[in-house]
Amino acid sequence: MPIFTKVPAVEASVLACVGGTGLGLAMCRFPIEAGADVAIFGLGPIGISAVQGARIQGAKTIIGIDPIKYRRDLAMKLGATDVLDPNADRGNDLINKIRSLTPDP
Repeated sequence: MPIFTKVPAVEASVLACVGGTGLGLAMCRFPIEAGADVAIFGLGPIGISAVQGARIQGAKTIIGIDPIKYRRDLAMKLGATDVLDPNADRGNDLINKIRSLTPDP
């Protein structure tokens, strides 16, 4: 569907349903409180948008979990504080690693 605007396509792309879904989850549907710890499983387009929403909402710890390295790298650039590879840390090791990144206050 064409959009007739002078806004660059890169900027207009955030209006797509994927961006709105991830941001909407983090900001409206399940709002993240400032200072919260967040783990996001899957750093595809929706997960990356959720990372950005968590950052905007002021989350203290944002953990992105994905087996694909370039997605983890992108998440770090866009606001994740930590990233994990679920293939490197399986089962209880992954759970323990997440717990170590989010210690009780």
